[in-house]
Amino acid sequence: MTPIVCDAEGPRPMTEAELAAYLASMAAAVPVRRIISAADFLRRVTPEEYAALLQDPAIAYAWAGALARGRIDLDSPEIGPLLDRAVAAGVLSAARRDELLRDVGPAEAP
Repeated sequence: MTPIVCDAEGPRPMTEAELAAYLASMAAAVPVRRIISAADFLRRVTPEEYAALLQDPAIAYAWAGALARGRIDLDSPEIGPLLDRAVAAGVLSAARRDELLRDVGPAEAP
C-alpha cells in the first residue's frame, strides 16, 4: 500500500523523503514510557543498597509501595523523588540514582 498525500494539485503518492519526514515527526510526537518490571528494577539495585534503603522507614515504606505495583514507571512523579530522598540520606550517590533511572534495556521487561 502506498501512502497518499493531498496537496494543492490533489492526491498523489508520497515520495520516500515525505514518508520518512512524516514517520520521523510521528515518532517524535509519541511519548516514550519508560516502564520496567519491579523484578528487573530490583536487579539494578545491589544487595548493599537494598539493605541501606530499608534502614530509613520513610524510604522503605515508599520503596515497598513502588515495588508492590509490579511495574516501575521510571518517569513517574514518585520514583525520582524516592531516589532523591535516598541521595539526600546518603544511601545513594547522584550518579548511582541516574544509573538506576537509565532507559529500559532490551532484556528488561515492562
